[in-house]
Amino acid sequence: MIYCMIIKKMATILLTAFIFLIPISLVLSLFLFALSLNLVLNITKITKSNYKASLKISAIFLAINALVVVSSVLILSITKIPFSSSTNAFFYLFDLIASVCIFHFLMKRNYATKVWKNIRVFFLTIFVYGIINLLVSFLIVAPVRMFVFEPFVIQGSSMSPNLDEGKYFFIGKIDKNYLRGDVVVFK
Repeated sequence: MIYCMIIKKMATILLTAFIFLIPISLVLSLFLFALSLNLVLNITKITKSNYKASLKISAIFLAINALVVVSSVLILSITKIPFSSSTNAFFYLFDLIASVCIFHFLMKRNYATKVWKNIRVFFLTIFVYGIINLLVSFLIVAPVRMFVFEPFVIQGSSMSPNLDEGKYFFIGKIDKNYLRGDVVVFK
């Protein structure tokens, strides 16, 4: 009974988070990728680079790249190819080559740059984007874990049969109105 209440509460919280956070994270990802591209374009001294053009290139690039990834997953599921490390590596390589080609086409169209410069800009942009993502993730995840909720793994069998050893659950830190049957974690 207690375990079901915890699962229902967490399912509601996670569903709400998905509904609101997925569009927010997609938009944030777009703006961060555009920022990364703009930084790299300014570092590599590509002429007439501005944030608006970077945002346009990023939006088109991420949309087409998403279609490539979705089509790869559909091809895997339709053809019933067994998912292994070799097929995984093949589709990662396919996605990387498709991403570089799409990026080159967009850069050549907007900035009239050469292939090798576009490839260099692509990998520098991915590197800068990764660093910015790590920083933003840390700035979001750290306060959420400190003040909103924190994941725990049950160690020991003292909570059996309601909570088994090794189960993963979240403890909310905002609501301090404890009721009979609620799980309270002491560190």
